[in-house]
Amino acid sequence: MGKFRIFAKLFALLFASALATVAAPSHSATFMNSRTELAMGFNYGAIRHIDGNYYVAGNSAADRSGALIKLDANGNEIFAKKYSSASFTDLIQLEKNKIIVSGTDGWLGVIDAATGEIEKQTQLTTGGLKAIKLFGGNIFAITEGVEIIKLDASTLSIVEAVGYSGKDSVFEYKASAIDDRGNIYIAGSSWGKGHLLSIKSADLSVNYYKNILSKAPDMIEIFGITWTPSKILMTGSISHGTKRFSGWIMGIDQSDTAKKLFENEIIGLGDTWCKDIAPYSHAAEAQTYLWSCATNGYLPAGSTESPAILKIIEPLDTPNLSIAWQTTFSVPLGAGSPETSLALPPGEDGAAVTGNKEPLYILKLADNGEVQAKNGHGETLYPNPYAVATSFKLAKPPAAASIVDGETLTKNPISPTQSAGTSTHSEMTGSIIRHCN
Repeated sequence: MGKFRIFAKLFALLFASALATVAAPSHSATFMNSRTELAMGFNYGAIRHIDGNYYVAGNSAADRSGALIKLDANGNEIFAKKYSSASFTDLIQLEKNKIIVSGTDGWLGVIDAATGEIEKQTQLTTGGLKAIKLFGGNIFAITEGVEIIKLDASTLSIVEAVGYSGKDSVFEYKASAIDDRGNIYIAGSSWGKGHLLSIKSADLSVNYYKNILSKAPDMIEIFGITWTPSKILMTGSISHGTKRFSGWIMGIDQSDTAKKLFENEIIGLGDTWCKDIAPYSHAAEAQTYLWSCATNGYLPAGSTESPAILKIIEPLDTPNLSIAWQTTFSVPLGAGSPETSLALPPGEDGAAVTGNKEPLYILKLADNGEVQAKNGHGETLYPNPYAVATSFKLAKPPAAASIVDGETLTKNPISPTQSAGTSTHSEMTGSIIRHCN
């Protein structure tokens, strides 16, 4: 505890001494928090907005055990607990006042959303859980080896478990989504090409398996995926030989043909890569998205990358995208990529973002993209004071990528065993460090 207090004081002196706050717009509760004991490893962790609160799952920076914090709408911490399970990879709302989290060791736990206490748990021998989805009274646990374990949501008992042979053996899981029809989408990359696997939740059979190919020497890597009622969106990076990395986004329709609707790259002053995309709002004339990226083109001293959040507009009558606003900002103790982005529901302007560095940062943006805090010298700390010429632009890739059929996949039963989980929970010590209110 003593070491934490010393660290917290040093942290405050370095980054927030005599911190002045700027009044937030009346329609927004803007905040940025850091927690020295909570981290979010690459492709691990999640943030969800449930009943007006934020739940952030990741791992304890001290011992890599699972960790969960709950914040209210203004960023005030309600509880922070760690669990003897391994790092948490995902969380979803199971029912009112209950959430379920997954761990890298195959642990699944039903958590009381009010207290953070474990109500029910199970341990799967498969391990390597990357994501969990909920549909039709079932939980779908997805592993890093692109296996799916279907469980009864009320009992946590296994209904079916399958793997898929014929799949590219180096298909590396990166992201997944499930739409309102129960189609599961799993995206990944290997050897410079993207992969998209679509599975029917009813029987875990394959809808399709596609490869996303760009013309050599361009290479595509997928990091995030989401869906809207009319399309699937994937985001990541595209490299043009050894010249540069750019952010990348592709929209496809929801048919079994996976027809490409549009493809864009985002270009900054330096290399740029994007990790997540979230539907933001839907109006009669346009759909908007929040795009979380990072760039090495605007660097404060000691940082290797700066996070960037963009609001993207897609007119419904044309697939031409445009940037509504863009925010590049610096992060305490060095900048890190935004790991997940979360668009808030109607009536709550703005977005929440988490980062993958230690300490974890939780950031809420106003609806206009502003992050409102200043440092002790009166300099605007967020957005990035060093990024005076933020100038991302959208462009068509020099060579359009194509979507082609992948190998024919065969669904094969697997036999993971499960046992009663033995994870316990305890309070995390210390307190969250607030940067603005």
